[in-house]
Amino acid sequence: MQPTEQKLKALDAFKDWSNYLLITTVAALGWTASKDALCVLTPGMKPWAIVCFAGSIIFAILTLALIPHVAEDLRDDHKTIYEVYWRGWLVELVPD
Repeated sequence: MQPTEQKLKALDAFKDWSNYLLITTVAALGWTASKDALCVLTPGMKPWAIVCFAGSIIFAILTLALIPHVAEDLRDDHKTIYEVYWRGWLVELVPD
């Protein structure tokens, strides 16, 4: 298997797990928003939980939207799928 094919396979696994986490987070948001018994002990916690779940959903959707762009820009000289857009920052943080 070619290195680019391996990276595309890793990107596919990343996409699948991102989908699973997104579905779970949407379910958790719905459950948290619909239950009144959750905020008996800490009434201020429910709005914070809803905001955090909603933010997580937004970032998950944005992450899934970037996957096709990462696949298009993936080259053989990238060591990992994460290096496609972070390469400039990685070089600054960890010199060769």
